[in-house]
Amino acid sequence: MTKANGRIVSRVELAGVFGVSLTAVDAWVRRGCPCERRGRGVESEFNTAAVADWLADRAKGRRSARQSEEMDAATLRRLRAQAIALEMELKKKMNKFAPVEEVTQVLSRAREVTQQHLERAAGEAAHLLVGETDEARFDRVLRDVLTDALNAAADAIADVEAASPPPETCRAIEKPKNGTPTHAQHRKQRTVTR
Repeated sequence: MTKANGRIVSRVELAGVFGVSLTAVDAWVRRGCPCERRGRGVESEFNTAAVADWLADRAKGRRSARQSEEMDAATLRRLRAQAIALEMELKKKMNKFAPVEEVTQVLSRAREVTQQHLERAAGEAAHLLVGETDEARFDRVLRDVLTDALNAAADAIADVEAASPPPETCRAIEKPKNGTPTHAQHRKQRTVTR
């Protein structure tokens, strides 16, 4: 028997035609695979062409769902990038970015101030701890001296930042043009001069 260019087959024959198990055929039926039910106790019949069409439609649906997910992910990435770009533009307009030269100066000064205060702290700690044998007192004095030095450095850095003029323009990050060495250049100079 043929029907619509397909053969009419039993459940067992359908499993053989498509190379699947009987449980797979049962799962297809639960998902809507076309079949002619013959009633209680009588096995259903399947048109192989109708089943093939149904399987092809399901495969297209899965492909289009996957493509849709990929498109959604790409759209989401694009929208995020646009949002970030818009935020940056807004911050530029609101002068929320500091010029690179200003940031470089402040960081360079902060490093210098911190180094000066820590060097002073080392001398002060050495003076206060000469001959000290009590480990707890040694720890407390050293901690207090370092805390004071770091607080003094933070205050000095805040003074430098407060004295800086507000940014007028926004520029992309570039190497300092005013001769101020970068952190890596400064480290290299210190290594050479020691």
